[in-house]
Amino acid sequence: MGRTIRIAFPLLLLAAACGGDGSGGQPQTEEGAIEATVDAMQGTMRGDADALFAFMTDECRAETDEEEVMFGLLLLRGFLESDEFDIDDIEVVGEIASFDGDTASVSISYELPDGADLDGFAFDEDDVDVIYEDGRWVAADCDTSSSDDSGFGSNDDEDLEAELAALGLTGTKDDPLALGTAAPIGGGFEVVFTSWDPDVVERYNAANDTQYMLEATEQMALVEYTLVYSGASEPKNLGDAQIDLVGSDSVELNAIGCDALGNDVFFSNRQMFSGGVFEGAACFTGDATQIDGAVIAASGDWFQDRLVFFDPATSSGSIDTVTGSTGPAPDGEATEARTSPGALGTPIELDDDWTVQVNAFDPDVTDEVLAEDTFADPPPDGQAYAAVNVTYTYNGENSSGIWAVASGLIGNSNVGSDDCGFADPPDEIDNSAELFNGGTVTGNQCFLIDAADADSLVVWFRSSAGFDNEPLFAALR
Repeated sequence: MGRTIRIAFPLLLLAAACGGDGSGGQPQTEEGAIEATVDAMQGTMRGDADALFAFMTDECRAETDEEEVMFGLLLLRGFLESDEFDIDDIEVVGEIASFDGDTASVSISYELPDGADLDGFAFDEDDVDVIYEDGRWVAADCDTSSSDDSGFGSNDDEDLEAELAALGLTGTKDDPLALGTAAPIGGGFEVVFTSWDPDVVERYNAANDTQYMLEATEQMALVEYTLVYSGASEPKNLGDAQIDLVGSDSVELNAIGCDALGNDVFFSNRQMFSGGVFEGAACFTGDATQIDGAVIAASGDWFQDRLVFFDPATSSGSIDTVTGSTGPAPDGEATEARTSPGALGTPIELDDDWTVQVNAFDPDVTDEVLAEDTFADPPPDGQAYAAVNVTYTYNGENSSGIWAVASGLIGNSNVGSDDCGFADPPDEIDNSAELFNGGTVTGNQCFLIDAADADSLVVWFRSSAGFDNEPLFAALR
């Protein structure tokens, strides 16, 4: 499925908040409305932040986070850049959909240069509403949210607000939810915070070989939570669900890794598929006066403006139950590919750049790992080190490393297996190898798997060479 970049983000930052060329008056005509809107869209394509801000009304600019806009433009430019064509060669075309002199609706479309390939991205045609104000054409509003829930800027703050309201929840900083209250946080995630310890450093030091040193007035706080993912997009990185602690002085506290006290994702790159339930923990350090009265800020999408706040010191009296599902979800975007994986030992073409082949799978190489690496920790109860033997072949231009291909194991729990961290498997694949066209590298990749998932596991791969590459799956047996 090709991903669509709609005008709404960040293209709409320009088209919905600007008009004209910033040099003075513009004609109050159909041609003037078209020219202003097309110039605005073309400026956004160039990533011209100064031009964008110059086009905004004073009111709109006052409501706009300039750093966020500039970051969005930078990302968009990065997504669209290609060796095959110049971004400036993408032509923006506008025509009047409606016009009454004071207002207009301009239909926008895009013409790409011959041979241009945006790796599955496409621009939707859209109508941009503009008004004539102070001698120039400007947008009717400053809405920068996306109407496309599958594309860049996929968060929909209005939908999240509606979900919370339907549940009778507020979750603002001034009216945070109590500990134990389950709530949606956007991006397809729901969370319930289950426990809170504002001073956990002694527990942390007792569980670790090394001692965590704090200043005299500092504390370490721990929050535990249950996270459920039920969105369609797959796989979803656990890190997309962001959990921050905001001190009583409204300053974000320092997040640290504390895996010894719970299932912490601070150092991991684990993935979730629809239906997954993850029991997690997060630790923070800060001055005791900051931790006293701190609130949790949670969101499910990096581009999300609406945060959901929780007061960990206030209990709802009970812990809400949240549930997931077992096995591939009917509505999961990856379900079709996941339930028909490529056969073991069969090459799989990820894209024009990469081919992978799974050669063998061993669900328990724990003894071999511990013998190979005397510094490795034994896996927790109910888990084992597993090895997937893979051959990567690079077919692209110039060179690349296998870091350009994401991979993981997924089973019926719908929570992806973690990697083995600093534990080294025998015959480990050379992750630092630089491959040129036709080059191959073979070796074992190590994963920490749950024994309950072992029989249902498949491996997935996704190349980062294109921005919309879907995961492809391979059987392990």
